Order: sequence, then structure tokens, then C-alpha cells
Amino acid sequence: APLVDWSELYEFRAAPLGPAVRGEMLDKMTAMLREFEGSLPAAQGPGAIVECTPIRVGRYPQLMVDLARRVKAHIIAATGFWCEAFAPQHPWAIRLGLEKNGIDKIAQLYIREIREGMEDPDGAWGEKFTDIKAGVIKIGTSAYMTPSERRCNTAAAIASAETGCPITTHTTDGGGLEQARLLLAAGAQPQRVIIGH
Repeated sequence: APLVDWSELYEFRAAPLGPAVRGEMLDKMTAMLREFEGSLPAAQGPGAIVECTPIRVGRYPQLMVDLARRVKAHIIAATGFWCEAFAPQHPWAIRLGLEKNGIDKIAQLYIREIREGMEDPDGAWGEKFTDIKAGVIKIGTSAYMTPSERRCNTAAAIASAETGCPITTHTTDGGGLEQARLLLAAGAQPQRVIIGH
């Protein structure tokens, strides 16, 4: 149940998710997922949806749980920071990455979201966490990997190697080969990596 909101990428507060918008999103997504479930042969149901919205761009963990309670399909949420191809890297990712042992700090955030629960977007960055766990790591790269993308992608490989969690990626105008090489060199297992686009 994503509500794409790039506000924080541009250093503005995210828009509030009011009850009317939340209810409309739940109703629309419920209808779409029930249609998806109905399209599957009985032997293949109930199906699964990997919801790839990463940290702080419209990922609402509780909204995904509320949706999951309405449908039979499994909903798999994502951790990770997105890339700079279409919008700036999230300031939290940049700040963490520039700190001492920054790559490990980003990896530990991903690992916490996988093992314990995703960050709650209602507070300040990293202030509150839910008990709703992520099941995939989403990362991205521009045509040529930027320094912040390199740090976030390396952290994804570390987190995947430690948890076994798969990685799914976004690439823009190429970049996939560089991304794959970096992930494998940093310890990701090839059978747990999907290079997207």
C-alpha cells in the first residue's frame, strides 16, 4: 500500500496520511489484490506481492498490515534506501553513510528492519520502530553509481549476507552490471539478487 511521497528527499516534511486518504488507499488496494487473487488457479493461490517502497518515501508498515488482514495474498515489505536517478538520495542515508563506519550503520538499519521491525515514519528518522518486519531489500543505482548509492548498495549486500534476505534493485539507463559486481564483491549471494529494469 504505497503512497509515493518524495518530500523528504527534497528536505521537506512528508505529507500526513489522513483517514480519508488512508481509507481510500485500503479500499482500492483491497479490490486490486482480490482481483489478483481471483486470477490465480487454486493450486497457485493465495499469491504474494512484493511491495518495494523503501525507507521514507511513502512506506507505511501499519498500512501494509491493515491491507494484509483484508486479503489472502501475502504482502512482503522492503527495507533499503532508493537511488538518485530521479530524485536525490534520502538525507538520512547520506548522513549515515558519511559517519564513521557509515556503511555498517546503514547495513545495521537494514538488518534491524528485517529481524525486528521497520522504522515508523511518524517520528524523526530512527526514533521509533514497529514490529513489522521487512522481507526484501530494495536498492537502486543511476547509470553510473554515485558515492551514496555505492554505500547503500554495499550495505544491502552486507545485510543480505547476514540475514539471507533477498535484494531487488532498480537501475536507470544501465548501471546493472556495476551494481551486480559491487553486490557480489561485498558478499551477496547471486541467487538472492534480482537486478531490476
